Amino acid sequence: MKTYWLSIVYLGLFLCGLLFQSGCCSARHSVSVVVSRDVEAQKMAIKRIGIVSFQFARLENERLGPYDTTYSRPKDSGEIAADGIVEIPMMLGYAVVERKQLKVLMDENGLTETDLMKKETVAKAGKTLGMDAVIMGTVSEFGNWTHAFGWGRVVSLNIKCISLETGEVLWSATCHREAQEGYPELLHAISVDAAEKLRKEGVAKGR
Repeated sequence: MKTYWLSIVYLGLFLCGLLFQSGCCSARHSVSVVVSRDVEAQKMAIKRIGIVSFQFARLENERLGPYDTTYSRPKDSGEIAADGIVEIPMMLGYAVVERKQLKVLMDENGLTETDLMKKETVAKAGKTLGMDAVIMGTVSEFGNWTHAFGWGRVVSLNIKCISLETGEVLWSATCHREAQEGYPELLHAISVDAAEKLRKEGVAKGR
């Protein structure tokens, strides 16, 4: 009898594990955007956009969730995120300054990312770099998670596009995707959804 009940318990745990893992396999995805009231007027002056490395808003190897979930993040995830969302401005019809070229230009002119955010220096920095706007953001989550019942990857980003003429935020996007996919696939899905939502809000060039 004892063996029978142990078998029932093990079978129940096995089935729960399968159900939990099947739930983990399905993608969790959300993208929301906020657009400035002045974007319609300002976008006509925007031709070239640069993208700088994203900053971190979460500690590495942080535990999250149930079942002793462990979380690890690549050291260069800020660069990966910035490279991965380059599709957003491109799909909206804007020219994008190559990121390595942008870094060289900033180093040559002694500019930092802070100069692209301060209203006192943003216009001069834009003219020096030959850009009309810059995309920057923060990484809330970016990494692999594992626990007893499965694994996955998660990307959560807060993105904003800033006018280098006025220093104002033209649009922002809050993006999250969690699935058993590679980082390129996660970032591509986020980019496509964000670009489509921004297009509907009138951000696309030529609209």
